[in-house]
Amino acid sequence: WRVKMNNVILTKASVVRNIKDQKFTCKLSADKRAIVSNLAEETLSTLGYSKVEDLNPETKQDLLNSGLILGNTNNTFINKNKVAISLFEGEHFTVKTACVGYEESELKNITEHVKALDNKITFAYSDKFGYLTSDISLIGCGLKLESYIDLSSICALGKINQVVQNIRHLGYNLQQYDKEIYVLSSTCNLGYTETEIFENFSKMLGEVQNLETESAQLLASTSKDEIMDKSFRSLAILGSAYLMNCDELKAHLGTIRLARNLNFVDVDLEKINKLSMLSLNGKEYVSQSELIDLATKVRTIIKGE
Repeated sequence: WRVKMNNVILTKASVVRNIKDQKFTCKLSADKRAIVSNLAEETLSTLGYSKVEDLNPETKQDLLNSGLILGNTNNTFINKNKVAISLFEGEHFTVKTACVGYEESELKNITEHVKALDNKITFAYSDKFGYLTSDISLIGCGLKLESYIDLSSICALGKINQVVQNIRHLGYNLQQYDKEIYVLSSTCNLGYTETEIFENFSKMLGEVQNLETESAQLLASTSKDEIMDKSFRSLAILGSAYLMNCDELKAHLGTIRLARNLNFVDVDLEKINKLSMLSLNGKEYVSQSELIDLATKVRTIIKGE
């Protein structure tokens, strides 16, 4: 039995590494940074990685939409499996992958790509502590997991601050990303294997999802008909609107996720997450043409075209 992650929009996995006998990025001189860059470029090309800045605009936009890369594509490499490696993003190397929703098997593939890199470069390592980093929370295997999750129902009940505090006491971080969207992240590697970190994170994410579902049920106990009506209206608007802005899209998706947790609507979760990704990448839709463009993308996803 598995928890249905109805509210999880996007999950990222990243692993950091620092080259042995080189200072951490914050203390790295320009000439030493050039040495790291040259070594990285030479090594990554042999492992099948390409520079993101050399890709065509459409491919870059796809990577941005996937949440795998940020706006700055300098010093970022990508392979055919959509595993990215960024240089000097905190540590010397940050290996990243992402999936819409939460697919643990997809995320775990990152470990194989990290092993391939470990076989090519000697990284800073301690027999006592594991891989060494400038961020104490990453010392060990260097793995960090982050899930973006819509917590509209918990927020509607005014319970979000209590949930944030409780999760912190359990060794995780829950931080607001945008309105009702929060990011759950792992905060400690020391003493844990990659497998244990994945297992523990999955359980924690499931607990957060259960809290959101229970909150939806509490809301429905007093306003079932209103929620059902709003969800049907939201679906109709998303499928027919000619103009759409990000705030409106987020509000409709929050309503639909709430209704889905209550089994009021049967909307494909993949479609909902694809719609959420349109507003998650930080792009602002302001001009008339952009509002039309967003509405067109929304209609296309809803209709499965």
